Amino acid sequence: MSRTHTTERTLYCACCGRPFHRANRRGPAPLYCSAECRGQIRVRARVWRARSAAGRGHRHTTPDVRRA
Repeated sequence: MSRTHTTERTLYCACCGRPFHRANRRGPAPLYCSAECRGQIRVRARVWRARSAAGRGHRHTTPDVRRA
């Protein structure tokens, strides 16, 4: 008796909102539809961290957005 499911849930990218399907059923479900979206989120996270640190009175540092 096979327990594999043929129905595949549609996932939505946490960056751009586009629908996508998992390439592999093993491991956790991906949050982003592409490498471009993963890189964009990394850039945003660096900027958010720098802004929150500046708001807490830490020395303001400009994030290096070229390292995506």
